[in-house]
Amino acid sequence: MSLFDSVGRLFGLGSAPSFTVPPGMDPMAAMMQAEARRFEASAAPQPNPEMLKAVLAKTTRVRIIEGGLFQGKALGTDVRLDTSDPDDVQGLRDRLRIEVEPGGHCSCLGGHAMELYAGGKIIAVFGLHHGAGLRWEAWKNDAKISGADVFVSWLQHHGIPEPFEELRKNRHAQRITMAATNKWEAGAPASLKPLLGDASKGTLGTTELLLAMDASGDDETTKARQLMKWFGCTGGPWKGAPAYQEVPEAMLVKFRWQTLVEALLDDDGEIKAEAMVMEGAARLFSGELFTKQRGADLARFSRELKDAMLKHAKASGEKAKVELMEAAIKRAAQAAAPAVKGGASAPVKPPDDNDDLL
Repeated sequence: MSLFDSVGRLFGLGSAPSFTVPPGMDPMAAMMQAEARRFEASAAPQPNPEMLKAVLAKTTRVRIIEGGLFQGKALGTDVRLDTSDPDDVQGLRDRLRIEVEPGGHCSCLGGHAMELYAGGKIIAVFGLHHGAGLRWEAWKNDAKISGADVFVSWLQHHGIPEPFEELRKNRHAQRITMAATNKWEAGAPASLKPLLGDASKGTLGTTELLLAMDASGDDETTKARQLMKWFGCTGGPWKGAPAYQEVPEAMLVKFRWQTLVEALLDDDGEIKAEAMVMEGAARLFSGELFTKQRGADLARFSRELKDAMLKHAKASGEKAKVELMEAAIKRAAQAAAPAVKGGASAPVKPPDDNDDLL
């Protein structure tokens, strides 16, 4: 028995379709890759509301099976709903609508499959994706469900709550993402706000952005402080954040280490930075980009300054931030020099002058 035959029995597929799992590869990953290739090669039309309406009009029985869809067939064997009740079928017709605009192609196989019958014959099998998408082999792209709340409520009423919960969870995540985006846009230095669109898409380079900040007339320390505040304004994760948040990070690594230290000090040379500035500084100095390009510079910072950033990370209550900051301090300790008064440590051999550093 082949590996896919075993998978087929697990998911109720019976004998293997025209698909082979590469040796040593996870069967589910192999199936997702196969679906991606099918999507790329498909010449099928885009989702069409009238096509869906037509197949629903012929439907006399609905079966919903847990486990998603592969090669146009239900993957699972756990039947969650099997109804020929005319009221149930009409309820589905009334509640399942799709947008005219296609919804792309989800990388997974979906959570449930929905079989539609006309009499004893299957006339369509759909994959249900995250409460918001509908896949059918008659279409190239997935369809976006219109009024998804109504559809997932119908599923929940029939004992299938997972799409409802997934839709709620995804919308909550979208709200968090949107809030972070709004914070990031609001936190940008005034001189950069008109350039955010190009900056976030990567069509405007670091040099151009730094030159735009020069037009403000602010000194280097003030600009570094503004960028730290921007980098820390969302308060979100330091690692795995959206790519657009890397813009201030890429700008900050161009500043001299003395300027970065001064951005965290008051006029008397004491460490005194507002929370968002300290957040941005700790995120910068513990990050992969600074470590790769300027890692030796952290050894120049005083123990007091590194302790202040670690204290800030601990105050966040987020274990991941603490671990990143501790790892950065540990790396710096390998090249540490005796501390002196102020934000910087005793001199170590300075890097050669570099025109890329401000």
